[in-house]
Amino acid sequence: MQCRRSLSNQVPPGEQFAVWGWRAMFFSGLLTSVIGLILFRNLEESPIFKALQERKAARRQQAQAAGSPLKSLFSGEHLPVFLVNLLLTIGAGSGYYLTSGYLPTFLTLVNTLPNDISSLILIAAALAAALGAPLLGELSQHIGRKKVLVAMGLVRIIAFPLLFLAMAETDSVALLTIYAVTLAFIANGSYGPLLIFLNERFPTALRASGTGLSWNIGFALGGMMPTVVSVISASPHQLPLMLAIFSTALSVVFLIGALVVPETRGNLRRLG
Repeated sequence: MQCRRSLSNQVPPGEQFAVWGWRAMFFSGLLTSVIGLILFRNLEESPIFKALQERKAARRQQAQAAGSPLKSLFSGEHLPVFLVNLLLTIGAGSGYYLTSGYLPTFLTLVNTLPNDISSLILIAAALAAALGAPLLGELSQHIGRKKVLVAMGLVRIIAFPLLFLAMAETDSVALLTIYAVTLAFIANGSYGPLLIFLNERFPTALRASGTGLSWNIGFALGGMMPTVVSVISASPHQLPLMLAIFSTALSVVFLIGALVVPETRGNLRRLG
């Protein structure tokens, strides 16, 4: 028993551990690191990892050979595609901002509704907008992107001016709700297929840049339209007519874009 106690005091060496015993533990750790380094330098990578690295290197070489995605996007081959896309995204973005985006101002300045009533109408319109985009996007999966875009462009040209002018002429909360819900559904439904359409318009190497720029530039320009309408309108009484004119004109732009683009459903471009 005394022998065991004596051995335990020596390994590690009791109070001497704080003086020098820790060095033995430290250097033993270094020894395992050296062994690990030797093993690491002499082991071969797995075939799967090597193949993955080779594919990555090949993609990098292809990207370098092709040049910058932005340079390719604005080249002679892809620039016309990008510009036509802008017709659709500007029309879609302006349609959203002049309807769902402008409804709070319209209900307050034109219809002079109290906040509690206008809030309920806006909630109903937001729900309609949330349904419009996925429903029309799903429809485009069955009948094609182009057909849905053309149809929605035609609907917008007829419905937008009629709805804006009708909203200005009614005092009925029920009718205002129906008009606002219809506006929001049509505007948001018209760009339901647009994002997948833009993705299908570009080859893999340009897809992120082409889709991102087409969408964001179009919606940025479309987002300026409410300001233009407000500046041109001399009084709230002119807002319905200005909204009718601008929404119709920009819907024509949207329709032109829808008419000239090809059908892309099932034609995702994977190469390039």
